[in-house]
This record gives sequence, structure tokens and C-alpha cells, in this order.
Amino acid sequence: MRAFPLLILAAAPILFSNCQQTFEPKGVYTPMLVVDGILDERQQDLIVRVSHTYNPPGYDPTEYRVGLSIPGARVTLDGGSLGSWALAETTLSVSDIHGNTSMSAYVLRNADLEGMRRYTLTVEAAGYQSVSASTVMPKIGGIGIEAALSEDSTLVNTGYIIYYTPQRDPSTKGVLARLWIRYLAPDPDHAEVTTPDSLEVPSSTQVISGINTPVYPRLDRVGADAVQRASFTLDAAQYALEKLKGSRPNPGSIQVKGLAFHLILLDRPAYDYYLITHGFNDPLSVRTDQPDYSNVQGGLGFFGAVAAGDVAIRLPHSLVLRYKLTDAQL
Repeated sequence: MRAFPLLILAAAPILFSNCQQTFEPKGVYTPMLVVDGILDERQQDLIVRVSHTYNPPGYDPTEYRVGLSIPGARVTLDGGSLGSWALAETTLSVSDIHGNTSMSAYVLRNADLEGMRRYTLTVEAAGYQSVSASTVMPKIGGIGIEAALSEDSTLVNTGYIIYYTPQRDPSTKGVLARLWIRYLAPDPDHAEVTTPDSLEVPSSTQVISGINTPVYPRLDRVGADAVQRASFTLDAAQYALEKLKGSRPNPGSIQVKGLAFHLILLDRPAYDYYLITHGFNDPLSVRTDQPDYSNVQGGLGFFGAVAAGDVAIRLPHSLVLRYKLTDAQL
């Protein structure tokens, strides 16, 4: 019975000595390259930002008032049998918390990307360890319309169902499927000027506390089936058209051009980075942690890839007129 109190007394000097040690929240500073870039079929050029880690004098990051750019770096993109390309140095107008208004970046003009191919990015800079990151470019096999609202005034169909076939590769992890109403409308500040715009259509609606609430598509995991589907209900289309109708005093001045379905496939790094920086894909969860994410070997940063595809869809003429909009669909 006396052994336990004696054990506590024996451990007390160790416990108290540890409490007296100085705690340094900053940790050890290690100079490293920070590389950020993404292969995106929607962008004509590949832009890679290259900077470095920093050590502020205190605990406030804004106290560091020195440029973070790394000029004169050697940045290359290797596409295997397609060849290797050197990125040219350029300058971006970017403001940051350190008082900088521009930073060095590296660009590959007219990047011709090929799906299902591995690309490796390498960065070398004087005074730093060289870094690299690689990924496989996703690829969309095809997109088609499985079901759509009919031109019949009864609108018997339940909505739109769009199918797509992602090329199977372990590195393709995420998918985001969205539907938009394309339209032309007078500028709110200059009525004589008509500008193109778009309004997202929710995937469905649900009644919450008596209020019809839209449910919009979110980033999701790519399923195991060879053919994937995205659905948008009639209620969702009607919700978007009602919202569009109320956006201008004269709904007839809005020229509806049709629907556009946009599909984005994300590789594993892009999917993981998005979820970490935006929190769980769950509206009921409270995200309190914010872990760092990096897939750059030898440094920090992010290098990923996304593939994109789209298909045009018609809205029923009778449905457009129901909301007193102008049908300008070809």
C-alpha cells in the first residue's frame, strides 16, 4: 500500500523540472523551397510560384517584411516520352501579408497536357535543396445526357441526369459536377450594356423550417463504377429560374442561352489539398484542426492536376417562358 505514494515522490523532481523548461512554439527554422502549381486543362498556361520558408523575428508572421520570391530558379516539367520543358521566369502582381506586391513565378506557355500521363515538376535554386513533385493527369472518357426535361408543358421528367466516364487510374480521386444557367442580361449599373453571366443550379432542394433550401453539389470521391452519374431535379431547376427572374426588375431583359454542365476530375493531391484547406465535406462537422499539406519532395507546397469537360443542354421553352424570361437558346 505504501509503494504508490513512494513512486509519486520519486517522480516529482522529474515532473517539476520538465515544467520549468522553456517552451518555444516556433520550433526550429529550416530554409526550404515552397512550390505551388497545378496542371489545369482550363488554363492555357502552366504557372508555378516559387518562394521560400521564412523566420519572423517574433510570433507574428506579418513582422517578416522581406520578399519571398526566388528569382533565377531552374524549373522544369517532365512529361516522359512527350519530352521536358523549361519554364520561363515572369512576375506576378500578388499582394501578401508581408507587404510584397509582386513575386517571381515561372510559366510554360500553351501547355499541351495529355490525360493519363505522369508529369514531374523539378525546381532547383541556389542555396536550397532541389525539390520535385509528380502527378498523373486525369482524363474524362466522355460526357452525355441520359435524361432531360422534355419540351412538353407537363414537364413529366423529374430532372436532368448526366453520365460521364472517368478513365480509371488510382491517382484520380475527386469529382465535382455542376450545372449552370447561361444567360445575357443588362449590366445593373449600365442598362445599355448586355453582359454574359451564369447562375448555378442546385442538385436538389429541401424544405428546412418551412423554407425551400437549395442543395448544391460538393466535391466527392470518384465512384468505382465505369459510368458515373450526376442528377439535378426539376425543383432545383425551378429554384434557379425563380432566382434568375428576381435578379432584374424586368425579367424579359434576361436572355436565357441554355444550360451548361461542367465536370472536373481531381487527382489525389488536388483532392486531398482541397479537403484539408476547406474542411470536411460534411455540413454537420466542426473542423478545428488545420494540418499542413505538401506533396513536394524536399520542400513544401502543392503540385496537382485537374481535368475538365462540359456539355450544353437545352431548357424547355415552356419552362423559360413560365418565369417571363426571354428564350435565346439556339
